[in-house]
Amino acid sequence: MQVEGLRAELLMIESLKLASWKKWTEMLETVELAFDLMIRVLVEADGWWALMAHTDENGGTLLEDNFHCRDLLDQQLRSLDFIRDTAREKCEKARRRCEKRLRELERILEPQWKERDEVKSKWGEEKWAQNPKPKRDYAARRLEAEEERRRVAEALECLTGLTTSRVYYSAWQRALSD
Repeated sequence: MQVEGLRAELLMIESLKLASWKKWTEMLETVELAFDLMIRVLVEADGWWALMAHTDENGGTLLEDNFHCRDLLDQQLRSLDFIRDTAREKCEKARRRCEKRLRELERILEPQWKERDEVKSKWGEEKWAQNPKPKRDYAARRLEAEEERRRVAEALECLTGLTTSRVYYSAWQRALSD
């Protein structure tokens, strides 16, 4: 269980790296995988707690008799709480990175949109559409920035709606159906 919990933590760290490299889609996939791992560990820990708390024929439980296992499970659950809290912080950090990049892209795109619209209105729609020598230099750069803006906005929307309880619930449902 501990190894899987640590893998989840490493995946959250990787998701921040992906965000810094502007790989927004991969970042979201990594965050989801990390939460899935955490849920699997929680489901497994719950199973162990249920087994340990099961009353035997004498009315006793394994928890009463086996302090070492109880302490190990308790330690694992505290470790998972820490990983969950760290994951929350990392999601927040990734969300802030997305917001910052979105502002940067809009700062780049707004003057380009304005200039394009001014030239378009100055030339007229027909001349604009039938330009005999279009360079498309600015259009290519603008389209690239607009595509990144779209991906960042998607990532931001997912991260903003990404509450650990919602992710836990959906991952918990997947874990139980496996």
